[in-house]
Amino acid sequence: GYIDGISGNVDLNYIDTKYATNNKSVDDILKSFKDKYIKIANDIIAGKYGNGADRVEAMRKLGADYDIAQAFVNNILGY
Repeated sequence: GYIDGISGNVDLNYIDTKYATNNKSVDDILKSFKDKYIKIANDIIAGKYGNGADRVEAMRKLGADYDIAQAFVNNILGY
């Protein structure tokens, strides 16, 4: 996945605080992650990224995980 302030892909299942950037705490990094996916989910709900394969490709280009984005969408919509 992707986290603001970290170049390249990031293993979102593991955080080693010694690699946190700009003196951000783990809580700050997780908040950034959550904020990113809330924005993406709201954009998905608004129809910005299409459906199916188009949405999967859009998530790839954003450096976002499709399944995580969809989980945020489902949570927002109460599914």
